[in-house]
Amino acid sequence: MNTLQLIQHVKAFLKTEKAFFKNASFVFGGKFYIAILSLLLTPILARIYAPSDYGTFGIYHTIVQNLAIIGTLSLPLAIGAAKRTDLNKLISLTVSAILLFTGLFTIVLYVLNPWLDQLFNTSLFTQYGYFLIIGFALTAVSATLASINNRLTNFKTNSAVQIIEGSSAKVFNLGSGWLGLTNLGLIISDLASKFIGVVSLLIKLPKEVNLSFLNPSEIKAGLRQFKETPLFVMPSQWVGMLNNQFIIIAVAILYSNQELGQLVMAIGLLNIPLHLLSNTFQPVITEKLASLKGDRQRKAFFKKYFFFLLLIASVVFITLMLIPATAYTWVLGDQWKSLGAIINVLALYYIFLHLDQAFENGFLVVEKQKAFLYFSLLELAFQIGILLFAFQLQPSLLTILLIIALIRSLVSSSRVMYLWKNLNPSHHKNSS
Repeated sequence: MNTLQLIQHVKAFLKTEKAFFKNASFVFGGKFYIAILSLLLTPILARIYAPSDYGTFGIYHTIVQNLAIIGTLSLPLAIGAAKRTDLNKLISLTVSAILLFTGLFTIVLYVLNPWLDQLFNTSLFTQYGYFLIIGFALTAVSATLASINNRLTNFKTNSAVQIIEGSSAKVFNLGSGWLGLTNLGLIISDLASKFIGVVSLLIKLPKEVNLSFLNPSEIKAGLRQFKETPLFVMPSQWVGMLNNQFIIIAVAILYSNQELGQLVMAIGLLNIPLHLLSNTFQPVITEKLASLKGDRQRKAFFKKYFFFLLLIASVVFITLMLIPATAYTWVLGDQWKSLGAIINVLALYYIFLHLDQAFENGFLVVEKQKAFLYFSLLELAFQIGILLFAFQLQPSLLTILLIIALIRSLVSSSRVMYLWKNLNPSHHKNSS
C-alpha cells in the first residue's frame, strides 16, 4: 500500500465512523488544549522548579494515584461499563467506599510516615502527609464523577472540566514557583486544580444521578451485584497502576532525588501525547464495546481501531525519538541534561503502553477480569525481579530503564493480543 492509498483508506475509515469520532472529538478537544498548554509552559516551569522538586512531586503523585484505586475499589471502572439502571446503586457504593477509606488511609499514613520517608529518601510523608489524604479524596471523587459522564456519553462536559482543571493547575504552578514554594508549590497547585475540577463536575452533574450514600440496603445490594469489581478488577487495576509507576518507585529507592526528577520530567513530556491519545479514545472505546452486542461486532470494532491507533502512536513516539538530546537542554535549561537520553529509551515502549491503555477496559466488558489480573501480576513480578537485580549490581539509570521498558513492552503487547483473541467468535466456538 502506497502513501496515497493509505490516506484514502484513512479518509474512508473516518467517514464510516462519524458518531464514534464525534464523541472522541469532545474528549480530544480538552486533551489537546491541555497538551498545548503543557508544551508552552513546561520550558518556563522547568526553569522555575529544580529536578529535585519534580522528584518529590513524582512520589506524591504516585502515592495519591495508588490510594485512589484502592479507596474507590475500582468502582468508577464499573460505572463506565454498567447498565444505566444500575448507575445510582454503583454511585452509592463508590461514595461510601471513598468515605470509609479516607479515614483508614489517614490512620495508616500517620503510623507509617517515618518508615515511608526513609524508604523513598524524602521528607514528604512527615511534612505533607495530610496533603496525600486530601489528594486521594479529590482524585477519587473526580474519577467517579468523570466515569458517570462517560457512561452517560457526556464527553463534552468532561472535556470542558479538563480544560478548567488543566489551566488552573498551570496558573497555580506559575504562581507558586514565583513565590518560591518549590516542591510544596507543585503539590498545592495539584490539589487546588483538582478541587476546582470536582466542583465543576458537581455543578454539571446530570439530574438523573442520585448521590445518596446513606442507604444501607442499596449498598448491600450493590456489593452483592458488583462483588467481582473489588475482588478482581480493583486488584488488577491497582497492580496495573503499580506496574505503570514502578519505574518511579524503583528510581526513588535506588537513585537520587535529582535523577528521579529527570525521570519524572521525561515521563511528563511523554505523557502529553499518551494522554492525548489513550485518554481520548479509552472512554469512547469502552462505551462502544459495552453497547455492541456479540463477539463478532466487537472483534471487527477492535481490529479496526487497533491498527488506526497503532499508526498514530508510531508516528508520534518515533518522532520524539528523533529529536536531538541537545534540543531539550536548549529549551528547558542545562539542569535537564539527562532528559533526552531518558526519552529515547522509553519512547518505543510508549507505543505499546498507548495501545494497552486504550483497550484496557475491554477486559471488564468481556468479563476477563481474572486474566487481566494474572497479566498484571506477571508484569509486577518481572519488575520486582529487576529491582532486586538492581540492588545487587547497581546498574546505571539508563540501563535499568531500558530493561523495564523491554519487559513492559512484551507484557503490554501480549495483553492486547489476548484481548483480541477473546473477542474472536471462532475462539469461543473452539473452546466450547
